[in-house]
Amino acid sequence: MRWCIMDDGQHTLGPMTDLRAVFHIRTGIHTTLDRWIAHFTSTPAAPFVPPHLAQLTRERAAADDEVAINQYDASKSILLINGRWLLPQLETKLSPGEALLDANGRTVLAAHLSADDARGFAHTGDLPDRVDTQPFNGAALLTHPWDVIRHRDAAIAHDAARIRMVDALIPEDFAFTEGDYAVDIHETARIAHNVYFDSTHGPIVVD
Repeated sequence: MRWCIMDDGQHTLGPMTDLRAVFHIRTGIHTTLDRWIAHFTSTPAAPFVPPHLAQLTRERAAADDEVAINQYDASKSILLINGRWLLPQLETKLSPGEALLDANGRTVLAAHLSADDARGFAHTGDLPDRVDTQPFNGAALLTHPWDVIRHRDAAIAHDAARIRMVDALIPEDFAFTEGDYAVDIHETARIAHNVYFDSTHGPIVVD
């Protein structure tokens, strides 16, 4: 599926978005963009950002100046994901002409649109009247700086559950583990003898 992530500019995140798009903010272990890439197992066709962030976003995406920013293939439909939606909670597939709104009906979380409609929406923030909208409750959205803290625990738990977990590789005579949650130890980390990892209440990440 062709998809795109966009910064709709509908936030007051201050310096956090002065030099980066909202989806490049690290909101847990990973950035929001990293989570959506893992969710779709593919990179976005083209990020859409406010004009003043276009070059900075291009540089973050790749050293290649040909990376498409704010551009769409006019011959194909595309799934737009709001870059303020920091947890991939999209459990159903949207058909062309369908969109998800937050519980208040004011924020478009995701929309499957034609390229022309996608361009229009990205510039105006308004969906065409013909688009079928559906409410979605419980979306984790970034709007204000304190939202990063408010959603922090959920974001870390989401990320920790999906990165490589290697507790099975810890020698029993070297360190000890207890609990049902996984323990992730980066290959460069140094663990002393007889360390005790208690993962009774959640996963442990040593990065």
